[in-house]
Amino acid sequence: MDPDGSVSEERGTISPNDLEQARAAMQADQANVQAAYSELQASRELSNYLVVRAPFGGIITARNVSVGALVGPGAGQPAAPLFSLENSRTLRLEVAVPEAAVGQWLQPGARVPFTVAAFPGQTFSGTFRRNASRLSPEVRSELVEMEVPNADGRLKAGMYAQVLVALPTAADARAVPISAVFTAPDAPQQARVVRVQQGRAQWVPVRKGQLLSRDSVLVFGALQPGDELVREQADQVPDGQPVTVAKPRPAGA
Repeated sequence: MDPDGSVSEERGTISPNDLEQARAAMQADQANVQAAYSELQASRELSNYLVVRAPFGGIITARNVSVGALVGPGAGQPAAPLFSLENSRTLRLEVAVPEAAVGQWLQPGARVPFTVAAFPGQTFSGTFRRNASRLSPEVRSELVEMEVPNADGRLKAGMYAQVLVALPTAADARAVPISAVFTAPDAPQQARVVRVQQGRAQWVPVRKGQLLSRDSVLVFGALQPGDELVREQADQVPDGQPVTVAKPRPAGA
């Protein structure tokens, strides 16, 4: 209606009061839409807690919760993990290298063979990747790590392995049974072995070196390849005593 009281015939006209009310209603609707969108986002974030996502694919090796159990962030207390996930396609082999062999160890990238008790007679290999660059003060050894491909899953995490590495040694170094090395009461600081030469026992002074395995040790002394040594109770055999070497029995005898 125009100021003079007549009705306007022009389409789309609206009074200032109606326009203000329409704007207020629009702003209220926009606020409601924004509030509803915020609630939707909050609901989506909460729904993410309904799904446990792992950072990588693997095998669940331990489950510390059951269906229906109440779980949460721990409320500031240290909480046990829900699951333990393992990717065994590539394993990490850790080896403690004795101090005496640290300077002779392989370089990163070298292939290193090893065996495990679960597969006797089979040899596996890993790649030397990194080393600690420091010695453990407790056991005087350096920790090195190797990556082991395990696509078929035959090797299991936690297995013990025996690493086989041929280290350079001195020309006079010989590997002998640990039981063949002894010390005499009159010279406890001097290690010896008993060599059988021309049918008689001969005491040979040696210096003990690196422990090669549970049964063998490296010694340095006047020994030659092929020398026959007394393996057991060598300290009971006097120097110069006649010795008869027993011939090995045939298989099945």
